[in-house]
Amino acid sequence: FNAVCDTLGKVFPSGPDPRTSTRILSGLARKDALDMTLLAFSWLETNKYEINEYHYCSVINACAQSNSWTKALSLMSAMAHSIVQSNTVTFNAMISACEKSGEWDKALQLLGTMASNEVALGVTTLNASISACAKGDEWRHALKLFCAMTKRMGEVDTIAFNAAISACKKGGAWEKAVKLLSVMAQREVEADSITLSAAISSCENRNWEKALQLFSIMAQRQLQSNTITVSAVISACAKGGKWQKALELVSAMEQNEIECNTVTFTATISACKQAAEWKQALHLLRAMAQRELQPNTSTFSAMISVFERSGEWMQALQLFSVMAHSKMKSDKMTLSATISACEKGGEW
Repeated sequence: FNAVCDTLGKVFPSGPDPRTSTRILSGLARKDALDMTLLAFSWLETNKYEINEYHYCSVINACAQSNSWTKALSLMSAMAHSIVQSNTVTFNAMISACEKSGEWDKALQLLGTMASNEVALGVTTLNASISACAKGDEWRHALKLFCAMTKRMGEVDTIAFNAAISACKKGGAWEKAVKLLSVMAQREVEADSITLSAAISSCENRNWEKALQLFSIMAQRQLQSNTITVSAVISACAKGGKWQKALELVSAMEQNEIECNTVTFTATISACKQAAEWKQALHLLRAMAQRELQPNTSTFSAMISVFERSGEWMQALQLFSVMAHSKMKSDKMTLSATISACEKGGEW
């Protein structure tokens, strides 16, 4: 603390003006240096230099970067006891801090405080609040906010739609996610790769045909897809028994230099289960080893299920032994599939 004070004192012997001190705090916040930002802010207060809402906003943003929402709340509380008035900018920073930490209830409380104090609500405010609800798995609250935002402002942007669709994804509400996509088209709001990726993920477990359709739209619009998006489509294919399509997607990922991870391979192995394509599944498991990807419990469970469906009880038992040898914890599904495989092979 003394070292920081000495340095600031030498650079600003007569004290920094408000704009300069704001730039210092903002610069430290951008560098994710929370401790230094707090020290610099404390130095300004200790030396009784002018503190305004932009200083508070800079420090709150630094707290948001470090997921320190409790420190951000302390600053907001200190601000309430000072002569500095909270405004839209400081509330936005505070709600963003809550959003990054998944503190959706605190974000909604702050939104209520803004309304009570007649502080202007902006697009940024509501977008951050919707995102906070989405991260907190409170998709119903997120959609309520989105509807309120639509009524209040009339026009909503892509960011707001993305936050609402992401909330639907968390809640498994694929029909609402698809409906929001339709509303976007009607209002001529451009859907980007984030929009469609979130919609695909929401359809992953409930509607594989829709997931494939949305992925096709992404390709037509030449929107960039990533590992998470393609893995979600592959998982959807697994649910629909479309193992050949899943294999095509893995091949396309490699051609387009999109990273295949453990989730990708596990989903593709699962897709092979319905058709009892154990040789294809085993090839995928070996491909993981070649890429130095570590299979997890879900991977082994999927592979054993493929062996069970294919009547390959010896392979299933061998793989179960590998799990035990590697001290990997097996779940009920893995154990049930292994027992079932042995039963089908007459090895009771």
